[in-house]
This record gives sequence, C-alpha cells and structure tokens, in this order.
Amino acid sequence: MDDLSFIIPIRVDSEDRINNCLAILRFITRYFPGAQVQLIEQDTVSKTGRIVAAFPLVQHTFELNSGRFNKARAVNQGVLGSARALICMCDTDILLHPDAIRQACARLRAQRGRVVIPHNRICIDVSGAMKDEIVAEGDLDRYGKVRRFRDVPRRKDANARDCNGGIFLAARETLLLGGGVNSKMISYGWEDTEFVRRFDRLGYYTILLPEFNLLHLEHQRGADSRVNEMFDINKAEFEKVNAMPRKQLEQYVDSELDIAPPDLKRQRPNLRRRQLLANRLRFGFVRHLLNKIRIRLQIYGATEILRHAPVIRRWRGLRT
Repeated sequence: MDDLSFIIPIRVDSEDRINNCLAILRFITRYFPGAQVQLIEQDTVSKTGRIVAAFPLVQHTFELNSGRFNKARAVNQGVLGSARALICMCDTDILLHPDAIRQACARLRAQRGRVVIPHNRICIDVSGAMKDEIVAEGDLDRYGKVRRFRDVPRRKDANARDCNGGIFLAARETLLLGGGVNSKMISYGWEDTEFVRRFDRLGYYTILLPEFNLLHLEHQRGADSRVNEMFDINKAEFEKVNAMPRKQLEQYVDSELDIAPPDLKRQRPNLRRRQLLANRLRFGFVRHLLNKIRIRLQIYGATEILRHAPVIRRWRGLRT
C-alpha cells in the first residue's frame, strides 16, 4: 500500500475521541503498514499528545483554529500535502473490514471507479459492550460484513442507520480536479452528501461496495458533532450544488472550490473531456446507477423493487 495515504481530520472534544482515534490507527497500522497516515488537527492548542506518542510514525499536523472545526480544510490540506496516488479520508470514529479498503484500492488502480465509498450504506452505531468487544478483538469478519439491515445484530448497544459517509477513497488527481471536500461546508452536517453528489454530477461517479458495512464507534458529542448554526448553511450549499448542471458546476468548482495546483489546472479541460469520453465508452453512468439500485435492493430487501422508479428519476439528473 505504498501508493495510499490515509487522512484523518481531528478535533479532540472528549476522551472518547482520543480512544476512537487510537482504535482506527491500530486498525490502519495493522492492516496497511506501508501506507502514509496523516493526522490533521485543528484547535486552539494540540490535544493529541497521547495519540502522537502511541504512533510516532503518523504524520501529525496542527493548525491553529479557534472557530468551528473545518474538516474540509483539513482534508484538502492532506490531499495537497501527499505524493501518494490514492487517498483515503476517514473520520476518527469509524471502522470497517480491511478487505473493503483493499477492494476499493484495487478498483481505483484498475480505473474501475474514480471515487469509492467502501461500504453498502449500512452504518452500525456501536456502544457499550459491543464497542469494547470490537475495539479489543477487532472481529471485523463478524461485524463488518452485514449486507442487509435485517441481519444487523439485535442488541441494545447496536443501532443501524443508512449513511453514505464516514470514509471515502479516491484517486488524488480526481479529488484535485473536483474541488476536494467543499470548503464552504463547516462544522456539522451535509458535507458527505454534498461530496458524493458533486463528484457524481461532475462525472466522477461514486461506487459503493455491497459486501461491507460501516461501524461507527459512539462518542460524546461536542459542539462540532451535533446540529448547530452551520447545519442549515451547509444544507443550502448542498442544495445549490445539487441544482447545478454539470457545466455550471465545473465553473463553480474552478472559481469557488478550486484546490488544484497550477500544472493540473492547465490540464483540467483535457482531463475532463477524457473522463466524459471514458464514461460513454464504459457506460459509466449506467454502471453507477445499477450499483446504487443493487445496493438499495440488497440492504432493504425485495420490497425496494416497488420503489426504485423514483430512484431512477432522481439519478437521471446526473447526466445533465
């Protein structure tokens, strides 16, 4: 995995955050020892001393920020600071089966996708004894391959929900061309949904992996981990992006969200035309749409067939 960089944006707002970050770093260093790992912290003073001491090979960057946590700025800083071809952004409180990341990297290397969400949208919030068990034993074969909501363990310390975020993998070049994580979205809410929708509309279609679910390690929620004054502002930014046709969105990325270095900016028009051609030749939109429908049918069951016409209508807008 010498072509992969993990980026973990963090603001320590509780002891839970530290313990969850230690858990994901144990996971990464165990299964992906050759990968670069960037821990990018924003705060008034650094609070990650225990983490840095436990993982001295992790590249720790501290940015002074007395305002709301700006995840986008942290992630984009990591993308620009990496020389690795593949990027994995993961929140400080998630785990998943290591094969999900391996499979996502294989798809990206083979150019069978430009952005991969390495799970099937089933997110299990784990707390109490189940969280302790997963963190201590790392039994991701048991808890990381849930394919249907009805198969989620029936326990009081496990609650499942539909989620499209928490982690993504992408070619670094794709992130640079597409504006990275939206820098206008700050603190809590909508950034994952906007990211997926923007890259889909730009033609860098996201792919979900049906075999794997996401695990979310519960934590005490600080000011940037719950609904606050930025939530509706972020929602408005998502709705604006979602309403733009592709050409207008490209112009918006270039003028408002641009993170591409000068050499890539010069190549951007040709690279975009090449991507559109590849989508046509490889039936990119059709494959993307079928992936989304397959995932919904799988995780919700056969009754979803009765509802998937609205799904098709919603995703047809991606080609405009």
